[in-house]
Amino acid sequence: MNIADLFFKSQTYDRDTIKKIFLIIAVSWLPLLIISFFSGTMLSADSKIKIPFLYDYLTNARLLISFPVIFLSISIINNLISKSFDQFVSAEIVRTEDLRKFKQISDTYYKLKDSKISNIIIFFLSYLWIYFFWRNYEDISGLNSWKLISSGNEGVQLAGYWYYIVSIPVVQIFMFKMIWTFLLWSSSLYRIAKLNLNISSSSPDGAGGLAFLGYTQIFFGLLGFAQNVTFSAGIADKIVYNNESFMDYRFNIILGIISVSLIYIVPLLFFTKHLLNAKLVTLFEYSKLGLNYGTSFENKWIKKNMPDNSEPLLGNADIQSLADMSNSVKMVQDQLIIPLRISTFIAFFVVLIIPYLPLLLLRYTSEEILQGILNFFV
Repeated sequence: MNIADLFFKSQTYDRDTIKKIFLIIAVSWLPLLIISFFSGTMLSADSKIKIPFLYDYLTNARLLISFPVIFLSISIINNLISKSFDQFVSAEIVRTEDLRKFKQISDTYYKLKDSKISNIIIFFLSYLWIYFFWRNYEDISGLNSWKLISSGNEGVQLAGYWYYIVSIPVVQIFMFKMIWTFLLWSSSLYRIAKLNLNISSSSPDGAGGLAFLGYTQIFFGLLGFAQNVTFSAGIADKIVYNNESFMDYRFNIILGIISVSLIYIVPLLFFTKHLLNAKLVTLFEYSKLGLNYGTSFENKWIKKNMPDNSEPLLGNADIQSLADMSNSVKMVQDQLIIPLRISTFIAFFVVLIIPYLPLLLLRYTSEEILQGILNFFV
């Protein structure tokens, strides 16, 4: 099963989900469009307004790209986490004597995730975050925009009030909700990793039976994608309206991509000890078994020490058994010590890079980018 199959077979989105996305966009983004249209700040910039609404990259990217991705990720990730909890039990990775502890871990996860107290804290935290951080983050050297006029005594405009009171809090609540889910899931994985798990290095998934965790974790990349869309759009605004350079942010971009990718992958490291121990123990056992079988094979077919051995060599099952033994040892040797394949991680990493690619258009022309791509492949 690849990532695409897992996404489309998870049945985590439907017409109701799409309707909810459009409904929230209608509440958060559409009023801003209407208000800015009637106030004359939707498209055109003048001596007073330097940043019209539709040319505010950060606002539009956050409301029209980041939010839908975050909303879709909620149902997808929740569904995968539920299946992961079930997989631990159905695959008998959690031993019978630890089932009670495991149930306590899963019950705690669901209890805290859906608790009224956590929802209330997230609600107020979203507004506090906007008040203390977001307005300063959006400030571009005091330039007047469709939502905020820094010069004179006008201050926040009508569209700005809707933006700060309704639009951004709605998006931020869902963002914090997913961050809370990630923290709870990471805590659950940490506690599960403390159990005496039944890890099999002979598992064909190449991860001791834990490959499903890698697929679950990789979908947090949707949240990372949404976060990077916001960061990228914020940089675009500063480059376009504050005459800053793309190169001024190259280290921020690299650091952002690496840090976000590591944050969402770190919980998988909790199982490294289990996988490494299982791999080493199984390698020793297979080495002993392989040596015994190899010795018997040599005595029978090479040294001819077996009396009355009249079996034909051609098509003999001993040959196939020796090959199977070799493949089994190689499978154990190739077992991952982190339940995440390199190819899957690369796909995850690419998803986090994509939001920053449009910034290249602010430094290079499309012809230069196309020529660079051609030079790379030719």
